[in-house]
Formats: sequence, C-alpha cells, structure tokens
Amino acid sequence: MTKKTKEKIICVIDTETTGRRQDGGEIIELGAVKYSYKSGKAKILGRFFGRIRPRTDYFNPQALAVNRIDPVTLKNKPLIEEIFPEFLNFIKGSILVVHRAGFDVDFIRAAIKECKLPVPNNWVCDTAKMGSMLFKKRNLHLEDMLREFRIKRPFGRHKSWIDCVCTGKLFFKMARGYKLSELRAERFKEVKFRKKYDY
Repeated sequence: MTKKTKEKIICVIDTETTGRRQDGGEIIELGAVKYSYKSGKAKILGRFFGRIRPRTDYFNPQALAVNRIDPVTLKNKPLIEEIFPEFLNFIKGSILVVHRAGFDVDFIRAAIKECKLPVPNNWVCDTAKMGSMLFKKRNLHLEDMLREFRIKRPFGRHKSWIDCVCTGKLFFKMARGYKLSELRAERFKEVKFRKKYDY
C-alpha cells in the first residue's frame, strides 16, 4: 500500500450469477465487506448483502450447481434497479478488491448500463493477478490461494459475503508492505474480462 500511517478504505466485492453474461446470465446476489486499512491492520466498517430477482428464467445448470441459489427463493427479491444504487453508494470512494475481477466487474458494468447509472472510478485490485505475481502462475482459483495462505473459510463457499470475507483476508496477507501501484491495480472502467481466466 502507500504510507502505512495513511488510512485506506477497502471494499471487497463478489457476485453470484445465473450463468455467463454472454449467455444471458444475470446477477442474483451481491456481497461487499468494507474495511479501514491502516498501518497493516484491517477493521471491518460495514457489510452489504442482497439477493436479486432476475428478469428471465435462464439459469445455467452449472452455475446453479455451484452457487446453489434456488430460483424459487428469488421470486420476491428486488430487481437490480431497486438494490443497485445502494450497492454503488456502499462502494463509493473505496479501493475495490475482487478475485478474478474481470468476471464480476463485467457483470457490474452491465448492470450500471441497464440502470442508467454513472460508472464509478474506483481503483480495482484483483487477488488472482496479485497471486500470479507471487506464484508466477495464472488461472489461480480462490480455494487454492486460501489453502496456500492457510486461510480457513467460516463455512460454505460461493456465497457472496463469505467469499468477500475470505478474499479480504487473502488480500491483506498479500498486500502487506506493497504500494497500491505495485499491486497491478486498475481503474474500474479499464478492467477487462478475459474468458480464459475469469470464469
């Protein structure tokens, strides 16, 4: 990070979806955990969690098997435009941390366009890219990196807020001693979806 005495606001985000966006996938769950990061120590400032009712009946069987979000449970949930402004306000002004950021950011940008909202200018740190710097290996899965750093999950996986907590722990372990400019951070609008590495 930059000077260790200077506080940074970090927001770890994660999405769950009905499938790949190019196949008609939509966001059905949004999670975010906000931290104050100062002098190498992180403190949770708040959490955001919301489930979203998709506009179509499309559910990729593979995605359903992974996130196990039953379409029936989403019937009475808000549509994306009802929850998205609150989410964007929650992450406003923070440094975003995402694992395989291309996937999540691509979905979020599509939702921003759908809701006709302004595109944020946050810095984005991708823990998968950070891992590739450390281990000289691409396509690193979150589970592999958590094992490498001996980070235990509270419970479950592929639930957005749980993945946020785990990704946050991973980020703070890897980021210690580095400046933001050394973490391959990109502006939100510059993050690219790479099909080979972002699924």
